[in-house]
Amino acid sequence: LVGSEMCIRDSVSDENFANLLLDFAVLRSLNIRVVLVHGAASQIAAMALQRSVEPSDLDGTEPVDAATLELALTAANRLTHEILEGFTANELRGVSTNAVTARPKGIIDGNDYFFAGKAERIDLAHLEGLLVQGNIPVIPPLGFDREGNTYRLNSDDLAREVAVKLKAAKLIYVTTHDGLIHNGEVIRQIPNGDLDKILEKFRAESMDGSKHVRIFSYAVGPHPLPVTALKEMACGTQGSHTMITSMGAIRTSIQVKNRRF
Repeated sequence: LVGSEMCIRDSVSDENFANLLLDFAVLRSLNIRVVLVHGAASQIAAMALQRSVEPSDLDGTEPVDAATLELALTAANRLTHEILEGFTANELRGVSTNAVTARPKGIIDGNDYFFAGKAERIDLAHLEGLLVQGNIPVIPPLGFDREGNTYRLNSDDLAREVAVKLKAAKLIYVTTHDGLIHNGEVIRQIPNGDLDKILEKFRAESMDGSKHVRIFSYAVGPHPLPVTALKEMACGTQGSHTMITSMGAIRTSIQVKNRRF
Protein backbone atom coordinates (compact mmCIF):
# COMPACT_ATOMS: atom_id res chain seq x y z
CA LEU A 1 0.00 0.00 0.00
CA VAL A 2 1.36 3.42 -0.94
CA GLY A 3 2.04 5.23 2.30
CA SER A 4 0.51 2.33 4.21
CA GLU A 5 -2.50 4.45 5.05
CA MET A 6 -6.21 3.80 4.88
CA CYS A 7 -9.24 6.00 5.53
CA ILE A 8 -12.35 4.21 6.73
CA ARG A 9 -15.81 5.62 7.17
CA ASP A 10 -18.27 3.65 9.30
CA SER A 11 -21.62 3.79 11.04
CA VAL A 12 -20.68 2.56 14.49
CA SER A 13 -24.21 1.87 15.70
CA ASP A 14 -24.25 -1.42 13.78
CA GLU A 15 -23.81 -4.58 15.84
CA ASN A 16 -20.96 -5.60 13.55
CA PHE A 17 -18.79 -2.71 14.76
CA ALA A 18 -17.18 -4.99 17.38
CA ASN A 19 -15.93 -7.17 14.52
CA LEU A 20 -14.65 -4.10 12.70
CA LEU A 21 -12.55 -3.21 15.73
CA LEU A 22 -10.82 -6.57 15.30
CA ASP A 23 -10.08 -5.56 11.71
CA PHE A 24 -8.44 -2.39 12.99
CA ALA A 25 -6.32 -4.48 15.35
CA VAL A 26 -5.17 -6.69 12.48
CA LEU A 27 -4.29 -3.68 10.32
CA ARG A 28 -2.30 -2.05 13.09
CA SER A 29 -0.48 -5.34 13.81
CA LEU A 30 0.63 -5.23 10.16
CA ASN A 31 1.87 -1.64 10.58
CA ILE A 32 -0.87 -0.32 8.31
CA ARG A 33 -1.84 3.20 9.33
CA VAL A 34 -5.56 3.94 9.60
CA VAL A 35 -7.70 7.08 9.78
CA LEU A 36 -11.35 6.73 10.80
CA VAL A 37 -13.97 9.19 9.55
CA HIS A 38 -17.40 8.45 10.99
CA GLY A 39 -20.93 9.59 10.23
CA ALA A 40 -23.83 10.34 12.59
CA ALA A 41 -27.03 10.35 10.52
CA SER A 42 -28.84 7.48 12.25
CA GLN A 43 -27.88 8.78 15.68
CA ILE A 44 -29.14 12.27 14.81
CA ALA A 45 -32.45 10.78 13.65
CA ALA A 46 -32.84 8.78 16.88
CA MET A 47 -31.95 11.76 19.06
CA ALA A 48 -34.37 14.03 17.16
CA LEU A 49 -37.15 11.52 17.79
CA GLN A 50 -36.36 11.41 21.50
CA ARG A 51 -36.37 15.21 21.77
CA SER A 52 -39.37 15.71 19.47
CA VAL A 53 -37.28 17.87 17.15
CA GLU A 54 -37.71 17.92 13.38
CA PRO A 55 -34.19 17.85 11.89
CA SER A 56 -33.63 19.89 8.76
CA ASP A 57 -30.94 17.45 7.62
CA LEU A 58 -29.43 14.11 8.65
CA ASP A 59 -26.27 13.62 6.59
CA GLY A 60 -24.91 17.11 5.96
CA THR A 61 -26.11 17.42 2.38
CA GLU A 62 -29.11 19.69 3.04
CA PRO A 63 -29.52 22.97 4.95
CA VAL A 64 -28.62 22.56 8.65
CA ASP A 65 -30.49 24.84 11.05
CA ALA A 66 -29.33 25.68 14.59
CA ALA A 67 -31.43 22.96 16.25
CA THR A 68 -30.10 20.30 13.87
CA LEU A 69 -26.51 21.46 14.40
CA GLU A 70 -27.01 21.02 18.15
CA LEU A 71 -28.20 17.44 17.53
CA ALA A 72 -25.21 16.80 15.26
CA LEU A 73 -22.76 18.11 17.86
CA THR A 74 -24.17 15.89 20.61
CA ALA A 75 -24.49 12.80 18.42
CA ALA A 76 -21.07 13.12 16.77
CA ASN A 77 -19.21 13.73 20.03
CA ARG A 78 -20.97 10.80 21.69
CA LEU A 79 -20.06 8.56 18.75
CA THR A 80 -16.43 9.63 18.88
CA HIS A 81 -16.36 8.75 22.57
CA GLU A 82 -17.88 5.30 21.90
CA ILE A 83 -15.28 4.65 19.21
CA LEU A 84 -12.46 5.55 21.59
CA GLU A 85 -14.00 3.24 24.20
CA GLY A 86 -13.94 0.42 21.65
CA PHE A 87 -10.34 1.18 20.73
CA THR A 88 -9.33 1.08 24.39
CA ALA A 89 -11.00 -2.30 24.87
CA ASN A 90 -8.96 -3.62 21.92
CA GLU A 91 -5.67 -2.06 23.04
CA LEU A 92 -5.69 0.49 20.22
CA ARG A 93 -4.72 4.14 20.56
CA GLY A 94 -7.15 6.64 19.08
CA VAL A 95 -7.18 10.44 19.08
CA SER A 96 -10.12 12.75 18.42
CA THR A 97 -8.86 15.58 16.23
CA ASN A 98 -9.89 18.99 14.89
CA ALA A 99 -7.80 18.63 11.76
CA VAL A 100 -10.57 19.84 9.44
CA THR A 101 -11.01 23.53 8.66
CA ALA A 102 -14.40 24.14 7.08
CA ARG A 103 -16.42 26.92 5.54
CA PRO A 104 -20.19 27.31 5.17
CA LYS A 105 -21.79 26.12 1.95
CA GLY A 106 -23.59 29.46 1.88
CA ILE A 107 -26.51 30.08 -0.46
CA ILE A 108 -27.09 27.51 -3.20
CA ASP A 109 -29.86 28.04 -5.78
CA GLY A 110 -31.42 30.62 -3.50
CA ASN A 111 -31.39 28.37 -0.42
CA ASP A 112 -29.39 29.27 2.70
CA TYR A 113 -27.59 26.15 3.96
CA PHE A 114 -26.96 27.79 7.36
CA PHE A 115 -24.59 25.51 9.32
CA ALA A 116 -23.96 22.95 6.56
CA GLY A 117 -20.35 23.19 5.51
CA LYS A 118 -17.63 21.71 3.35
CA ALA A 119 -13.99 20.95 4.06
CA GLU A 120 -11.66 23.80 3.15
CA ARG A 121 -8.35 22.52 4.56
CA ILE A 122 -7.08 19.24 6.04
CA ASP A 123 -4.18 19.61 8.50
CA LEU A 124 -1.92 17.04 6.87
CA ALA A 125 1.04 17.57 9.22
CA HIS A 126 -1.17 17.04 12.28
CA LEU A 127 -2.66 13.80 10.95
CA GLU A 128 0.70 12.43 9.81
CA GLY A 129 2.18 13.22 13.23
CA LEU A 130 -0.55 11.20 14.93
CA LEU A 131 -0.10 8.30 12.50
CA VAL A 132 3.67 8.19 12.99
CA GLN A 133 3.10 7.88 16.74
CA GLY A 134 0.90 4.83 16.22
CA ASN A 135 -2.42 6.60 16.81
CA ILE A 136 -5.65 6.21 14.85
CA PRO A 137 -7.06 9.71 14.16
CA VAL A 138 -10.84 9.75 14.67
CA ILE A 139 -12.52 12.50 12.62
CA PRO A 140 -16.19 13.37 13.26
CA PRO A 141 -18.44 14.84 10.53
CA LEU A 142 -17.78 18.34 11.84
CA GLY A 143 -15.47 21.15 10.81
CA PHE A 144 -14.41 24.50 12.25
CA ASP A 145 -13.78 27.82 10.58
CA ARG A 146 -10.97 30.18 11.56
CA GLU A 147 -13.21 31.90 14.12
CA GLY A 148 -14.05 28.59 15.83
CA ASN A 149 -17.57 28.23 14.44
CA THR A 150 -18.75 24.66 13.84
CA TYR A 151 -20.30 23.27 10.65
CA ARG A 152 -21.91 19.94 9.85
CA LEU A 153 -20.07 18.07 7.08
CA ASN A 154 -21.10 15.08 5.00
CA SER A 155 -18.90 12.20 6.18
CA ASP A 156 -18.71 10.51 2.77
CA ASP A 157 -17.34 13.68 1.19
CA LEU A 158 -15.05 14.30 4.16
CA ALA A 159 -13.58 10.79 4.01
CA ARG A 160 -12.77 11.33 0.33
CA GLU A 161 -11.12 14.70 1.04
CA VAL A 162 -8.98 13.19 3.83
CA ALA A 163 -8.02 10.22 1.65
CA VAL A 164 -6.93 12.47 -1.23
CA LYS A 165 -4.93 14.74 1.09
CA LEU A 166 -3.13 11.79 2.71
CA LYS A 167 -2.59 10.12 -0.68
CA ALA A 168 -4.16 7.06 0.90
CA ALA A 169 -3.71 3.75 -0.90
CA LYS A 170 -7.29 2.74 -0.09
CA LEU A 171 -10.54 4.49 0.80
CA ILE A 172 -12.97 2.00 2.33
CA TYR A 173 -16.63 2.82 2.94
CA VAL A 174 -18.20 0.52 5.50
CA THR A 175 -21.99 0.44 5.42
CA THR A 176 -24.86 -1.23 7.26
CA HIS A 177 -26.64 -2.01 3.97
CA ASP A 178 -27.32 -5.66 3.20
CA GLY A 179 -25.00 -5.72 0.20
CA LEU A 180 -24.06 -4.01 -3.05
CA ILE A 181 -26.76 -1.48 -4.00
CA HIS A 182 -27.58 -0.75 -7.65
CA ASN A 183 -30.53 1.39 -8.77
CA GLY A 184 -31.83 1.40 -5.20
CA GLU A 185 -31.89 -2.40 -4.81
CA VAL A 186 -29.57 -4.95 -3.23
CA ILE A 187 -27.80 -7.01 -5.89
CA ARG A 188 -28.19 -10.69 -5.05
CA GLN A 189 -27.52 -12.09 -8.54
CA ILE A 190 -25.51 -10.59 -11.40
CA PRO A 191 -26.01 -12.02 -14.92
CA ASN A 192 -22.89 -12.72 -16.96
CA GLY A 193 -21.50 -9.52 -18.43
CA ASP A 194 -23.49 -7.14 -16.22
CA LEU A 195 -20.85 -6.80 -13.48
CA ASP A 196 -18.50 -4.77 -15.70
CA LYS A 197 -21.32 -2.31 -16.51
CA ILE A 198 -22.19 -1.84 -12.83
CA LEU A 199 -18.57 -1.40 -11.78
CA GLU A 200 -18.01 1.15 -14.54
CA LYS A 201 -20.71 3.29 -12.95
CA PHE A 202 -19.01 2.95 -9.55
CA ARG A 203 -15.65 3.88 -11.07
CA ALA A 204 -17.13 7.02 -12.63
CA GLU A 205 -18.41 8.09 -9.19
CA SER A 206 -15.19 7.26 -7.31
CA MET A 207 -12.76 9.91 -6.01
CA ASP A 208 -10.39 9.40 -8.95
CA GLY A 209 -11.23 7.88 -12.31
CA SER A 210 -7.87 6.11 -12.38
CA LYS A 211 -8.64 4.14 -9.20
CA HIS A 212 -9.97 0.61 -9.32
CA VAL A 213 -13.16 -0.55 -7.63
CA ARG A 214 -12.61 -3.82 -5.79
CA ILE A 215 -15.09 -5.93 -3.86
CA PHE A 216 -14.08 -7.79 -0.71
CA SER A 217 -16.54 -10.33 0.65
CA TYR A 218 -16.52 -12.80 3.53
CA ALA A 219 -18.61 -15.44 5.24
CA VAL A 220 -18.35 -16.48 8.89
CA GLY A 221 -18.82 -20.10 9.90
CA PRO A 222 -21.05 -22.66 8.13
CA HIS A 223 -23.22 -20.62 5.77
CA PRO A 224 -26.81 -21.62 4.85
CA LEU A 225 -26.57 -19.95 1.43
CA PRO A 226 -24.16 -20.66 -1.47
CA VAL A 227 -21.22 -18.26 -1.51
CA THR A 228 -20.09 -18.96 -5.08
CA ALA A 229 -21.56 -15.68 -6.34
CA LEU A 230 -19.72 -13.75 -3.62
CA LYS A 231 -16.46 -15.42 -4.59
CA GLU A 232 -16.92 -14.68 -8.29
CA MET A 233 -17.88 -11.06 -7.61
CA ALA A 234 -14.80 -10.50 -5.46
CA CYS A 235 -12.33 -12.32 -7.68
CA GLY A 236 -13.73 -10.67 -10.80
CA THR A 237 -12.80 -7.24 -9.42
CA GLN A 238 -9.33 -8.25 -8.18
CA GLY A 239 -10.66 -8.23 -4.62
CA SER A 240 -10.84 -11.28 -2.41
CA HIS A 241 -13.27 -13.59 -0.64
CA THR A 242 -12.47 -14.85 2.84
CA MET A 243 -13.94 -17.86 4.59
CA ILE A 244 -13.78 -17.34 8.36
CA THR A 245 -14.30 -20.47 10.42
CA SER A 246 -15.38 -18.51 13.50
CA MET A 247 -14.87 -15.16 15.22
CA GLY A 248 -12.67 -16.98 17.71
CA ALA A 249 -10.29 -17.86 14.89
CA ILE A 250 -9.89 -14.14 14.08
CA ARG A 251 -9.06 -13.29 17.68
CA THR A 252 -6.47 -16.09 17.81
CA SER A 253 -4.86 -14.79 14.59
CA ILE A 254 -4.68 -11.26 16.00
CA GLN A 255 -3.01 -12.48 19.18
CA VAL A 256 -0.40 -14.40 17.15
CA LYS A 257 0.35 -11.37 14.94
CA ASN A 258 0.63 -9.06 17.94
CA ARG A 259 3.19 -11.38 19.53
CA ARG A 260 5.22 -11.35 16.32
CA PHE A 261 5.26 -7.57 16.08
